[in-house]
Amino acid sequence: MIFRTLLLINILLLFNYSAFGQAKSISEINGTILNQENKEAIPYADIRLSDLNDSLISGTITSYKGEFKLSDVPEGKYKLLINFIGFERKTINVDVFKKSKIKLGKVYIKPSYETLDEIIVKGDRRRYETLIDKDIFIPDTNMIKSSASAADLLGKVPGLKINRLNNTVAILGSDNTMVLINGQERGGNVNISTIKPRDIDKIEIIKSPSSKYNGEYAGIINIILKKKIISGFSLTLAPDYYGKMHNESFINAEYGIKKIRFFSNYMFHYRNHPISQIDSLKTQDNKDIYNNVFENKSNKVQELGHLFQYGFDYFINNKNTFNFTGDYKIINVDRTSVASTKTYLNSNLSDEFNTNLQNDGSYLMQNYSFYYKREFQKKDSYFTTDLNYYIMDFIIDKNYTDTYFTEINDNVDITRKQTTNDKKKSVNYKFDYVQRINEKFKFETGYNLYYRKIDDYFTDAKAEYFNYKEIRNSIYYNLYYSNNKIFVTTGFRAENSNNTISDTVNTDKTDLLPNTSILYKFGKQHSLKISYKKYITRPGFRSLKPFIYQTDSLNYYLGNPFLLPATTNKLSLSYNFRNENVNFSTTLYNKMYKDIFGKVVFIEKNIKYTRTSNTGKGTSSGIQFTSSIKILKKLRINPYFDINYQYFSDNGFETEGFSYGFNFSAELSLKNNIFAGTDLGAPGKNYYLQGYRQNKFSINAIYAGKSFSDNKGNILVFVTNPFTDLVTITSEDYNNYERYFESRTKFTMFVIKLSYTFRKGKRTNKLKRKYNMERDM
Repeated sequence: MIFRTLLLINILLLFNYSAFGQAKSISEINGTILNQENKEAIPYADIRLSDLNDSLISGTITSYKGEFKLSDVPEGKYKLLINFIGFERKTINVDVFKKSKIKLGKVYIKPSYETLDEIIVKGDRRRYETLIDKDIFIPDTNMIKSSASAADLLGKVPGLKINRLNNTVAILGSDNTMVLINGQERGGNVNISTIKPRDIDKIEIIKSPSSKYNGEYAGIINIILKKKIISGFSLTLAPDYYGKMHNESFINAEYGIKKIRFFSNYMFHYRNHPISQIDSLKTQDNKDIYNNVFENKSNKVQELGHLFQYGFDYFINNKNTFNFTGDYKIINVDRTSVASTKTYLNSNLSDEFNTNLQNDGSYLMQNYSFYYKREFQKKDSYFTTDLNYYIMDFIIDKNYTDTYFTEINDNVDITRKQTTNDKKKSVNYKFDYVQRINEKFKFETGYNLYYRKIDDYFTDAKAEYFNYKEIRNSIYYNLYYSNNKIFVTTGFRAENSNNTISDTVNTDKTDLLPNTSILYKFGKQHSLKISYKKYITRPGFRSLKPFIYQTDSLNYYLGNPFLLPATTNKLSLSYNFRNENVNFSTTLYNKMYKDIFGKVVFIEKNIKYTRTSNTGKGTSSGIQFTSSIKILKKLRINPYFDINYQYFSDNGFETEGFSYGFNFSAELSLKNNIFAGTDLGAPGKNYYLQGYRQNKFSINAIYAGKSFSDNKGNILVFVTNPFTDLVTITSEDYNNYERYFESRTKFTMFVIKLSYTFRKGKRTNKLKRKYNMERDM
């Protein structure tokens, strides 16, 4: 008994001594990994700690800021191995003493310039991270292999939606989205077809943009590109087959020598999608008399064009970068429209006529951009300036022939012609300065000058001229604060716009646009974020022109040169959950609209005249779900759903109802680099002051494909909208008229997309190329 007691006491003493000694020997190692050439942080670098026998002790990856921490390290001698694709491996010998806190500080690693064709990341590389000003998504290897173009890749990112008809990308639920390439602006619709999926490093999704960005945008997509070659040659060929309705084949070439890299792109543009439309209009003159007008219209729209882009990047040194980019685009448009129209007075046929419209036009757009960036020694501190010059020349002829049917069968033909010639020139200059104050605070400020001059020549029954000039000056600031759990940003943007119309109408308006966000992280996977932002919607140039345009046999449109920008105040609360297999985000939001663009409609002889005007106010309150779920490492699904209640009012007139949107995509990764997937179209309903628009459900694409030659090549076969057309319904009920409009676009195609890259050379820093290309199409 005594022996057993002594033995138990000795075991307990030995355990306590061992635990005490172990507790005293536990230590910590931390540091920050930086690029030796440009001093930028390296996120997601692999950190491994091993003993002298190369046995793994601990490991982690660096954060978005390049920081890492290894905790609970026992006393001993170790090797710290730092590894990141595209950089030379680095090993540091570390001696760990009892309860020590080893601060390695800034650790620099060198880019690797080994000659290679392509680096393939084995396994799942996808990462999610929620920051105060953006969400970061890094595509994994399977996503890159299964994408023949950047549009294919972006369509797989949770929360984003690709319009395959025009290859534009948008944030689901966002009113107006701008696309950036490496943080640089590119106005209007961005053609992302010539960006190769393997060149995309990560995608930043900014749902509440800071004051740095143009006040018109409610969402930003920033595409960050990977390392590029600096010496040698790269050629990408993409001879796609879309049948007789569509074609977007392109060729991309790059050549680098020492510090200069030249690049050029050519893309063939062809679209020919038939559109059928049904338009019914009912008006009430008094309690007893009704006019009912019915129109069936068939449209054939053909676009044939060529897109060229060229320029160079000059890496002066590690701190200075200069870029020039030229953009040239010419598109010829041939549109034929045939409409049959009948008008009934109550139930009696009163008029019947057919309209034939031949629409011939051409777009010519040129853009020249100069960009310079100067980085400072302190992390996250730099200065950028860019200058953009844009030229547009658009001319279109519309030839109408109306055939009226009479009771005595003596048909009457009436012909007429409209000609529009728009000429536009604009200059956009930007200056941005970012300064890291300390580890917790960062400050940025800047200035933007935008000038545009548009001359419009319009000929119908008589020749008319419209001149529009705008000078817009904008200044902004943003202040960022961060610690381990709480992140705060606040900013303010002031935009002063002076508009002159035909040298007679002059308006001067200043918009003050504040924004603020607070992010709280609890645990490694959860975060809460509250945001507020005010943004504006400026009227388009065509909305300002005071001419009467005939859109079809029933509808005429009048411009309004006195339109003012509409404003939106958005408040949102988001919860985010992130891990390797699940990305889930839900957002409660409220939008308050003022001076919204509404319609003023009046009827004259069965013809509807519409004029856009600043009318009323409105609200939209709802909840949004966005998620990406990976199942058994093979199947990934991306569901999205948004439901909200909308209310609009103007001078006693009100409209309200529940709006909704839905989107779903799924992709299955198989053996031998084979993949298959589907993309479902979003059935959606959206209210506005006069009524609502509704999109019908559709299967946008069913596809399968394979990558080959170590990911140098990719073949993708898919069918777009195999079972139904793209259908949009508009329903209006406003004052004395009701309207039902249905548009069907034929978009059923069998597509083969093939791309292959020949590449030989060394790699260099991230692409600093400037994309500030304005668009008017």
